[in-house]
Amino acid sequence: MSDSIRQFKKVMSHFPTGVCVVTARCNGDAVGLTVNSFTSVSLDPLMVLICITRNTTAHEVISQAGAYTVSILAEGQESVSTVFAGAPNNQRFTLVQTEASPLGNPVVEGAIAYLDTEIVDSRDAGDHTIFIGRVTALHLMHEDARPLVYHRGGYRRLAPQD
Repeated sequence: MSDSIRQFKKVMSHFPTGVCVVTARCNGDAVGLTVNSFTSVSLDPLMVLICITRNTTAHEVISQAGAYTVSILAEGQESVSTVFAGAPNNQRFTLVQTEASPLGNPVVEGAIAYLDTEIVDSRDAGDHTIFIGRVTALHLMHEDARPLVYHRGGYRRLAPQD
């Protein structure tokens, strides 16, 4: 790894992010991976985006499916994040409980919320693809839960508010 990449990763680690699991299903094959590059794009129409490395199985399945689902992880779901970040894809859905979204994609049980999306645009960006999705369904399952947060190479907890 080059010095500039190491420095970039160090600088970016100082920006806290939420943690999500993105899933898709195509031709019966389900994929899922942990992401922190997820954000809202538009309110009219409702749109979000994710950034996925192009050299992954998940990238291929998401591209072919034309849709993806985002599960926003809750505090305490560190193990879910770890499974979807590192376990072989064929084991991920045996290690984590899921239920089907309206699009038929896996939703992580215990997640704060999920969003189903249909891809309306994609853009190459370096070694990633930006997938912009129009939200077709969403559900807030645990309104009072705190989000799982990642900062400086580790999971963090938000301080309770008064």
